[in-house]
Amino acid sequence: MTVKSSFKNRKDEDIIMFWFASYLLISVVSGYNWIEPAQYNALYDLYSATNGTNWNWIDSEYAGIPWNFTGGVSDPCGNFWQGILCDMYECGASSCVVISLNLTGHGLSGTIPVSFSNLSSLNAITVNHNNLQGSLPDFSKFSELETLIAGFNSISGTIPPNIFPYSPLLQIVLLDNNLLYGSIPMVLGYVPILQSLYLENNYLSGQISRYICDHAVNLSFVGLSHNRLTGSMPTDLSGCQQLQYFSVSYNEFLTG
Repeated sequence: MTVKSSFKNRKDEDIIMFWFASYLLISVVSGYNWIEPAQYNALYDLYSATNGTNWNWIDSEYAGIPWNFTGGVSDPCGNFWQGILCDMYECGASSCVVISLNLTGHGLSGTIPVSFSNLSSLNAITVNHNNLQGSLPDFSKFSELETLIAGFNSISGTIPPNIFPYSPLLQIVLLDNNLLYGSIPMVLGYVPILQSLYLENNYLSGQISRYICDHAVNLSFVGLSHNRLTGSMPTDLSGCQQLQYFSVSYNEFLTG
């Protein structure tokens, strides 16, 4: 009896493991929808709004596969979509979330949709060297954001003030070579771990805050040249103890 019972239990366990393995296999092969629906829709909106059918894809198996929304059979996380990195550690307990988006030079052309804010789990956004237009998205939900690289586009409008207070983990902000105008948000100086800030070749105006180094003590690289900044340069940068590069050349009436 003991032998038969053990055999039966072993057989039941084998059946359970077979179905579990089959479930995992089907999930990966068929593109089981691991990603959160709101984030899937946000990626679809980005793809549609920026002429996704004409994006440039990297021809390498290691770069991932091109995005495919046809029939809903492919999943950004489960099928390794190009330019997308997901938090796979959370997939077992719940839907996966996208933590990194890298579409450098992929030929994006258009505006960033409002639904982009649903990708609030992102800690890195890299969309430089494209033809993105319109304004920057709302960053009030991006509390995990560490890197924002969107240089060499045609992004216009002002720099959202909420990019800094709502993203306390920001370390790198590269928005150079765009069409941004208006002033540099005063709250910039209150991001303690900010290391690199490049806003060169825009149409930014106003003065550089004299408080820029009061709290952003880790600033190492600051590029503000080729804008329309006026007034006087900050006289005391001693608070930026890590500062290696500070460029403000080619501005208007900037005095020392």
